[in-house]
Amino acid sequence: MFATANRTQSSMLQVAQQAISAQRTALLPMHAQTLVNDAFARGVQNIDTYDPTIGELVLTNEDGPPNWAGYNFVRGSLTRVKAMLLPESPRRFSKPVSSEIEAEQAAKLAKYVVDDFWYRFKIQKNAAICADTYCKAGIAIVSWMFDATKGEVIEIDPATGQEIHAGMAVPRFDTPEKWILDPRARTTEEIEWAARISYQPTEWAVRHYPEHASMIYGLETQMTDLETINSMATNSTQWQRRAMLPSIAGKGLVCIIEWYERPCELYPKGRHAHLIGSQMTPTAALREYDELPEWMAGEIPLVIGVQDVSCFSIYGNGTFMTDLIPAQREITKRSHQELLCADAVGNPKYAIPTPGGQPVSHWTNDPFSPFIPFDPNVGPPIALATPQMGPFVKEGKEFGMMAFSAMAPASPMDKKVAESTTSGIHAAIIDNERKTANATFTDNWVTFWDDVTKMAFKLWMASTKLPQQLRGIGTAGQAVYAMASAFDITHDVEVGMVRDSVMPQSKIAATATWLELLGKGYGNVNTVMRRDVEVRMLNDIGKGDMTTTWEELEAPRENAKRILARLIAGESIVPRVQDDADVVFSVIRAFMQTDQYEGRLMSDPHLELRLTQALDAFGLILQQQAMAAQAQAMAQADAGKPGRKDPAQASAEKNAPGAPQGGPESKGTQGFSRAPNPNRDPGGNPG
Repeated sequence: MFATANRTQSSMLQVAQQAISAQRTALLPMHAQTLVNDAFARGVQNIDTYDPTIGELVLTNEDGPPNWAGYNFVRGSLTRVKAMLLPESPRRFSKPVSSEIEAEQAAKLAKYVVDDFWYRFKIQKNAAICADTYCKAGIAIVSWMFDATKGEVIEIDPATGQEIHAGMAVPRFDTPEKWILDPRARTTEEIEWAARISYQPTEWAVRHYPEHASMIYGLETQMTDLETINSMATNSTQWQRRAMLPSIAGKGLVCIIEWYERPCELYPKGRHAHLIGSQMTPTAALREYDELPEWMAGEIPLVIGVQDVSCFSIYGNGTFMTDLIPAQREITKRSHQELLCADAVGNPKYAIPTPGGQPVSHWTNDPFSPFIPFDPNVGPPIALATPQMGPFVKEGKEFGMMAFSAMAPASPMDKKVAESTTSGIHAAIIDNERKTANATFTDNWVTFWDDVTKMAFKLWMASTKLPQQLRGIGTAGQAVYAMASAFDITHDVEVGMVRDSVMPQSKIAATATWLELLGKGYGNVNTVMRRDVEVRMLNDIGKGDMTTTWEELEAPRENAKRILARLIAGESIVPRVQDDADVVFSVIRAFMQTDQYEGRLMSDPHLELRLTQALDAFGLILQQQAMAAQAQAMAQADAGKPGRKDPAQASAEKNAPGAPQGGPESKGTQGFSRAPNPNRDPGGNPG
């Protein structure tokens, strides 16, 4: 954190004016480059830069129609990179910080919270916005606002009959030009101040700040023509303005600035203000707060992810798309030259002897026309030699494609590489090499969503005081529900993203994982794979996702934890068919070796008896399973010997009418042994 002792006590309006005026000019080159990157992705590639003074993309003097893109490798690369960043089903986790049973319950509720956040606000869908800005601008931003119209209904207004809600922190998926950030910061945690810029309709501002209606109308900007709109140096939809013209033309807009200051020595609870300005320059305060609202939990409600971290700027070192543009220009230029050469070959030129006989307008370009008019007194036209394309054109294009492929995290040329090999292992090696080269790029993206999930949970804990219905995800992917408030999560928990799930998984990796599991015995029953296991394996390989497998492996252990919690709470347990006796036995024994167990014995002297009785009950099941497995193995071995009858045949003969019944008495077994389980290690911990 940067030092805050030098911060002087002054109004937020004064601080914002100085900070914003100094930063907005410095950020214009970054925003301009973002617009150029966006234009190249859309196919407008004969441009030089973006001029903010006129709000226009400046075209180059190169030949070709304005929107001619040639081979648009930039768009192809962008599409592939976004597909790489947006998996089908990223997963969240929550885990207790302590080993207490109550902490386990708190962690389960926390998992409901983060799953509900992703479902309620369609994070999977809105992540595409962040992926677009992450690629085009090199930065992705998620911020939060408090929406009083959301959350649980707390009462009904008797006068109007309208529902009054508890309110909720709502995420916003922002583009980078909406924010001006502390230039001294390099991470989100180091940001001392931040300002969010937005242009709102005048009537909206008057509804939200009625006490300042006259001032708002005085600062209104009439959006009546393109020139006026383009004069806005920074706009929330800057690179999509032309598409917005019909909806905002003629409407009045005002510039609203949300100002945030992190807690410091002068302002222990931070500061927050709503300002109004002209062309991003704050001119007056709409509302000022001496502290950050409670729902912000002492944080600036903002998470930033950068593609390439910089030691000098929170905005990072830019984006890979900027590096692709010179290569794309070369490819486009040489491709255009190829087309011009092809046109020249397909449309030969003729020299017409003087005086020419027929005017040029009478000539035809139809290559199949048998008629070529000419003046016999002068002679026929003379065909000119077709110009030849120099080797530098092809070489320049190939160089541009090589450079493009080398710099792009994912390139359209990768497909050709994959198609050129018949080896799956070779293809996997190529894919792994590219992933290794892009490890920082992808890891920063994963960290960004991990931080978003953590911030969402923190803000929920600070703002949700009433029970709220939460939608979670069960072990089989089904929707499950719970009612909870922040008061129900009584222990510290850790939440975040399952990092491997944030990136699309390799089908080759899924296949290799399954083969490894099968090699260790998972899914095998008497060395013959069950049909349901086989189907699940094929589904997992097809998706390139081992989620189903991992959740199935974990389900018996989660059930065992619930049984242990019931025993601790004072219940007596009767084993059920769905209980995995081996896993329950292991979980109970492991708990009885902890300090927590010793501590609970002091307040609950009967706990040891309940746990011992449970061990006896599940131990008996293990004994029976072991005896059954031994008997089956002996029967199979016996059936394989010469002269021995098949067990099924022998059983049929034994039970046939008239056959003698009964047999020798079975002898009891002293003690019990545990059934072998391929999913447990020698130490007794379930796999």
